[in-house]
Amino acid sequence: MHTSTQTAVHHGNALATSNWFMLGRQPQAKSREPSIFMLEYKTAAWWYWVVSTITLNLTVLGIYQLFPVTLGIAVVQLLHFAIRDRGRPTMTVQIRTGYLLVLLLTIPEPMHWFLWVPAIGTLARVLFSYCLMARMLVLLPVNRKELLSMAFVKKAFLTPPRQATPIHSIPLAC
Repeated sequence: MHTSTQTAVHHGNALATSNWFMLGRQPQAKSREPSIFMLEYKTAAWWYWVVSTITLNLTVLGIYQLFPVTLGIAVVQLLHFAIRDRGRPTMTVQIRTGYLLVLLLTIPEPMHWFLWVPAIGTLARVLFSYCLMARMLVLLPVNRKELLSMAFVKKAFLTPPRQATPIHSIPLAC
């Protein structure tokens, strides 16, 4: 039996149950398609990304004074998860390290244009739970169990997001 925030979602041949936040709407008695939005508002990680998305997008729109706030949030987020994961290089820590490095790359003025990439990426992460950084990191040899192949690359980038799993059932080595 599904609760009011659970929806059955068909993925390939398996029927998975996911908690979906459906923008405050309660599911009707009849069958309803799940929302494309995966707002994980009950997790601290999601709120870090929300605040980062807001400050970063305002930076891109010309309020560059907010960029240090974005950097600060990235550092706090990285430290939070590094401490939580006891300093192990988990995927969560790798994602935040990569994100911070991308932000640091954009500090020189000629690189400000590149802020669009993490701005769009954080927005996709917040709204759809699609984490491009995680999907790129999973291709590294230290993070995967499978051989690198076109099929694996397709799986890494095209597997639909699932709530609270940045790498979406892709077998990891870490």
